[in-house]
Amino acid sequence: MKRGIQLAATLGLAACTLGFVGLPAAQADRDDWHDRYHAPIRREVFDVRRDERELHDLQWRRDQAARESRWRTVRDLDRQIDRLQDHIDRDRHEIHEDFHHDR
Repeated sequence: MKRGIQLAATLGLAACTLGFVGLPAAQADRDDWHDRYHAPIRREVFDVRRDERELHDLQWRRDQAARESRWRTVRDLDRQIDRLQDHIDRDRHEIHEDFHHDR
């Protein structure tokens, strides 16, 4: 009986050791998949944030032009703001679709 318990304990310890040996490789595979999957989404989010900074700058310039009564410039900036806002909305929608499509 004692010999059977020793054998079981030895085999269990060997299995645990082999599991810990294989753990870093499995973790690396998971991280590679995670990075490949999320990298495009991270880039798209970064692009949206950059576009939002540009939008904020355009809005500030539009307000300055309105204070100085430069109405042609205000109209031009309004058109740019509208186009950029539409672009940001499309990008956000694509991010949402990408995120929920691959789940």
